[in-house]
Amino acid sequence: MPEMPIKLENTTRYHVPCVMLLDKSGSMGGEPIDALNDALIEFKDKFEPDNEDHSVIDICIIAFGGKGNGSVPDIEIVQNFAPANEMFYTKKLIADGGTPLAQAVETGLKEIARIKNEYKENAVDYYRPWLVCITDGESTESRGYVDRVKETLKKETEGKHVVTYGIGVGNGCNYKELYDFFGEGHTFKLADVRNVGKFADLFEFLSNSMTAKSESNGDSANTSMPDAVDKNGVRFLTQVTTKLSSE
Repeated sequence: MPEMPIKLENTTRYHVPCVMLLDKSGSMGGEPIDALNDALIEFKDKFEPDNEDHSVIDICIIAFGGKGNGSVPDIEIVQNFAPANEMFYTKKLIADGGTPLAQAVETGLKEIARIKNEYKENAVDYYRPWLVCITDGESTESRGYVDRVKETLKKETEGKHVVTYGIGVGNGCNYKELYDFFGEGHTFKLADVRNVGKFADLFEFLSNSMTAKSESNGDSANTSMPDAVDKNGVRFLTQVTTKLSSE
């Protein structure tokens, strides 16, 4: 896929890069994909055009799902890296086919490497990039390829080159595989995806977390996931442990 130029604003401030990997495989069909699409629009609207803190949050959105026959992976960059308050995507995701999770992770890491190079070329300071993956299934790729990508991601994480968050939705998600990808303290289960408000809660939580990071402007190195509670104080992200992932 062709590379699009990256636009950077406020280059004298610390930037917050984030790649979001969104599952649009066939199992997301119906209410879940509709809720995800609605939450994405609300997420985009959270960021204010004239807010300088929002202008240093750089977001890339990658959708992944098969083309219907399960044999041809479909990785689509629906939002090239851009300041959060200048996101321009309008396309609705359509659920179809298999789950090329490993290829999505690999593509996300390539996009992170690209924006880090852009930062360095422009002498821009930045926080450790976020890689946030939301999926309801398991990889439909070859085990050898999946294992290689897992190992690559592990090296990037242990080398402190990226902060990862794997978020599973529904009971059909392979939480053991998700845990193998993203590890202890970075693997979560979203409350019932059929409760459509939970996607909205999740994206509001992510926008608030990124904004808080941008406001610190270099003063905070914390990479842990903040408490995720909805407006009623109910937790909607449950941390996946080794025990849960093996059940």
